[in-house]
Amino acid sequence: MSPARNVVIILTYYVTLIFGSSLVRNKLVNRLKVMKLAAQSVTTNLKPISRIEGAPQMIPTLRPYQEKLVKDTYQQWDAGKQFVAMVSSTGSGKSMTLTAIVAKERDRGQYVLVLAHRQELITQLSDTMGRMEIRHQVIAANKVVRFAAKQSMENHGVNYVDPNARVMVASVQSMREAKIADLAKLGNKLTVVQDEFHHATKKSKTWGGVLTPLLNAGARGLGPTATPCRADGQGLSRETDGYADVIVEGPSMRWLIDNGYLSQYKIYCPPTDLRLDNVETSKTTGDYKEKELKAEIGRSHIVGDIVSHYLKICPGKRGITFTVGVDTAEEVAEEYRKRGVPAIALSGRNADEERVQAIRDLKSGKILQIVNDSLIGEGVDIPAVEVVSFARPTQSYALYAQMFGRALRPFEGKSHAIIIDAVSNVMRHGLPDAPREWSLDRRERRTGKSEPSTVRVCTACAAVYERFRDTCPDCGEPVPKPADRSGPIQVDGDLYELDQDVLTRMRNEVVGARETPEAMRDRLTAQHVPPAGVMANVKRQSERLEVLGRLDGLMATIAGYWRHDGMSDKEIFRKFFLTYHIDWLSAQGLKKDDALTLMEKIQNDVDGLVKTH
Repeated sequence: MSPARNVVIILTYYVTLIFGSSLVRNKLVNRLKVMKLAAQSVTTNLKPISRIEGAPQMIPTLRPYQEKLVKDTYQQWDAGKQFVAMVSSTGSGKSMTLTAIVAKERDRGQYVLVLAHRQELITQLSDTMGRMEIRHQVIAANKVVRFAAKQSMENHGVNYVDPNARVMVASVQSMREAKIADLAKLGNKLTVVQDEFHHATKKSKTWGGVLTPLLNAGARGLGPTATPCRADGQGLSRETDGYADVIVEGPSMRWLIDNGYLSQYKIYCPPTDLRLDNVETSKTTGDYKEKELKAEIGRSHIVGDIVSHYLKICPGKRGITFTVGVDTAEEVAEEYRKRGVPAIALSGRNADEERVQAIRDLKSGKILQIVNDSLIGEGVDIPAVEVVSFARPTQSYALYAQMFGRALRPFEGKSHAIIIDAVSNVMRHGLPDAPREWSLDRRERRTGKSEPSTVRVCTACAAVYERFRDTCPDCGEPVPKPADRSGPIQVDGDLYELDQDVLTRMRNEVVGARETPEAMRDRLTAQHVPPAGVMANVKRQSERLEVLGRLDGLMATIAGYWRHDGMSDKEIFRKFFLTYHIDWLSAQGLKKDDALTLMEKIQNDVDGLVKTH
């Protein structure tokens, strides 16, 4: 009821009290009582909503790097960028960051539409909105709306699900043409947040059917994701297959681990008889074809192996196991139970209440394993998880990182996370916290063929560690020596173990690249090169040497940090090659532009090391 109407009613009451009949007076008294009760009810249920800026905080405080992401996003919007891709590592609190932006947009008078593609994400986003005291609509199946409202009452004591709110959390599958048309009328008064942005492409009828008309109408967009890449190679930029104009990045996974925001981890990659050579990669998804993959898993011993590995490596710890297909999940869960491990299989067949109860039981230790077919993946936050087991091979780095990240949330009593990779995902993709350069451009789609790995598997204990190391950090087992060292060890980049002739040639190339300007001038003059040509070449060489000198300093700096971390010279050379895809010696003979590119990469890594040392 509007304040103006309330004033009219109250004035009418006083006039009637003096001049009206008793019957009329009684009706108005009752009306005022109703108004009072309604006001009390609203006051009871409406908690004060703190603002991102200014007002005292009654909502969870953002971490410094989350605040920076919010600031960087607004800087890009203010600079005229319509759609910002926000990259925030798995476990970094991406939902909290995007919700802070939602609150800020609401406070400046915007309507906000938050899109997600799975009901688990919808209910988690709704719960995060509640934590931030944001009233919001839930546009989804009726059962999801009811569950979100119930969840809000249980977790926050207030039902923040409000069908009239300016903020909307919506299942992209539930967005009908009429609703999209109504929202499009808002034009630039609408802000669209596309959660797990890497799913959204223009060709997608689901995503594109919602995003394209809203953005064309003038809405501005935000695309949070931990992995701005796709297994099918499609780009996420406006100029390629997606919508983004620019990327803003949060801290790396390694930084989050080093600073205590995520758990340390250990990876084990035990041997398996699973063979993927004949499993084709889908042209549409870029990942293994599921039917063929399930058939191959059925022929292997992976179901029994995954349980055996768990019992050998970390018995009694709480975990999640990822499989292919609902039937396989049921089979693995049954195998766990046969061998004394309380386990449950979860899938889309389970009701919301069953899933929530399973997570509660895992946290309490009533069950020790949740087995699922990618249900417990993107956006699902269960800090109690101590171990993640991979019985699902994937060509998708995004899926790999999401599965891996389920174990990285810190939790009381958890010293480190354990990853049991029974299908060699880590050999395909490398360590999830390895440095990565994100791009919105298209990239070559994976073919399924193996690429040189950046990690090793210990032959003694099956622990996975970075390839540059001489020994297993877990058990101390030395790296096996290859039988033949007749050529460059390009995988390791180990210059001390190159064939002597190759090493001599490489050194000569570096010497030639470092010719002094004076020596070059004399040499070219003796070759009767015209004076103008001599001068131009000498100038270019002077510039090259100046850049190479600066590169030498940066290489020495990063080597110093690595040596401080206990690496030997051999390990430093290997790590340099695996990180920058060029060996130490060849880097000293680069041309000017290539040297500048390498310097930029090293400088970024040095800046990160400065913060952690």
